[in-house]
Amino acid sequence: CKTVHPLHQTTSEKELGLGRAEATRPGKASSSRFEQMWSPEKVWRPPDHVLSAAKCIRQATKTQNLGLALRQEFQRQGAVWGLRKRLKRLCSKAGVNAPPVMAFDRWLARGMLRRDRLRGRSEESMRTKPVKGPTRGGETENIPRTGPHRADPLLPASAHVDEGLVKDLMRGGMSEIDAKEVSLKLGEYARQAHKQIAGVAKAGKIPSQKGGKAAGSKVQISTHKHSMDIVFNERPKHLLKIGKAHFKKLASMYKRNLPTCDDQKDEDGTKDPNFSFLLARLLVRYQALSGHGYQAALNESAFRVLNERLGVNFECFASPLNAHFPRFCSAFPDTDAVFGSLGSFFSLPCDGSVVGSFECN
Repeated sequence: CKTVHPLHQTTSEKELGLGRAEATRPGKASSSRFEQMWSPEKVWRPPDHVLSAAKCIRQATKTQNLGLALRQEFQRQGAVWGLRKRLKRLCSKAGVNAPPVMAFDRWLARGMLRRDRLRGRSEESMRTKPVKGPTRGGETENIPRTGPHRADPLLPASAHVDEGLVKDLMRGGMSEIDAKEVSLKLGEYARQAHKQIAGVAKAGKIPSQKGGKAAGSKVQISTHKHSMDIVFNERPKHLLKIGKAHFKKLASMYKRNLPTCDDQKDEDGTKDPNFSFLLARLLVRYQALSGHGYQAALNESAFRVLNERLGVNFECFASPLNAHFPRFCSAFPDTDAVFGSLGSFFSLPCDGSVVGSFECN
């Protein structure tokens, strides 16, 4: 869809040539640099108070029913893909061939930011909400916000007119009235999908085995020449693929950030019985996005320049799949924390305890 008013303009700034000079500098191969970056001596150990929330998330992830969580993740993926198609159909009914590129992705991202903004008002208000009712003392009781009532990590939970989506659709030639109607309908579809995903957890009272896996649930990892195939036995036709280098990286990150992983013989973390479930869940989550440029990142040479000249050693917006530095923030702490993420960058404390040089793109 050709937009009427483009969002970006090309600049005429001259290049400095630092990236080209760094790329041609003699040195070891990228694979060796990759292994050096993630070697044990390069591990960053932040203060306990900075990682307290992430540790809680990791522990919660370890104790839940992993088979059920992975089942939910596949349903969430299907919901996101379905919403993307819904938006195209709604646009077609409104007389627009297709929504502008990234319109759906921006709508989804704004929903997550809105959720984090509401959640970030107070950690205490995030964990509890007042529920009036007959209690033992006849007073208001604070109920932990867990289970199916917790906000979805990816889908908006309420139907409302998203002004950003309205502007995107209007750039594509849609009238303001139609754009608002499309936004409201898309939000309603998202709300319904959110309730269905929550229903999986509510109805998923199935027996569990040691390690928190659902009885009968299994994740099979197969090794090939250049890649690894990952299959969940409940979704045998849905193949997840990952390169060997990324698989090794994620396994090392998992072992390094897992507080209970003390098996000295397990050099890469893959012998942990929960690793395959958590890896599959991570891949399904990011595969659900399948948007434009979500995994775009600076190349190794650019990161090296930033590190050597500006002391940058932290990524504000990364993922376990593309993180370059051992410390980073990402959008999904529920899937990423076990691989070293500190959660959303916007959730980091602003009390001066986190200082340094940061990279964001």
